[in-house]
Amino acid sequence: MSQEKLAQYIRKWGNTVSYVRHADAVPTVVGSETAIWEFLEVMRVEKVARASHPRFTRHIKPFNARFWRWDADILSAETLNGTKLHKFSWNPVTGEFLLIATGNHADAKGQSAFDDYVRGIVLPERKLVTFRPFYPKWMQNRSVVQRFHDEGDATEETSYDAQYAAEQALKLEGSKGWSFQYNINNRMLEEMTGTHRW
Repeated sequence: MSQEKLAQYIRKWGNTVSYVRHADAVPTVVGSETAIWEFLEVMRVEKVARASHPRFTRHIKPFNARFWRWDADILSAETLNGTKLHKFSWNPVTGEFLLIATGNHADAKGQSAFDDYVRGIVLPERKLVTFRPFYPKWMQNRSVVQRFHDEGDATEETSYDAQYAAEQALKLEGSKGWSFQYNINNRMLEEMTGTHRW
């Protein structure tokens, strides 16, 4: 299977489906039945690292680390008073990582625009990290988009690649045995957890 086949799949389905990369199984897809069957054709490509446009870092630089402690796995982080990591924001271009114990992603102020971060929600009881779709400020300007992509609009590919880069960066920071779900939305989170607002 070629990288182009995966690219075509991502462009077709975009964030209307959610990709689940299990810690101990083959990747799956949550969405329409048609999307699931089509994914079976490209799932082997899922195991191959994709080229990112632009290139994303694999490094995590915790910006607000002075308020946190953790062992070898950054996803086990907790505040100095013992509150566990609930959410995070990660800039795939700079590597800046914002740890969030409670509240909203927007409450954690980083060095870049809010949209320039891959936003993650940690569900430790499921050993699952979920990512929101990624649509950075620099892609919201069409002229900038075209500098990174020679043909057409590759917004969905960039979103996928940024979430993939976040997964890889977390694994490099000791996050072993976790599953990762891309393109999460509030409805899916509510179905999984019973909590209305995330």
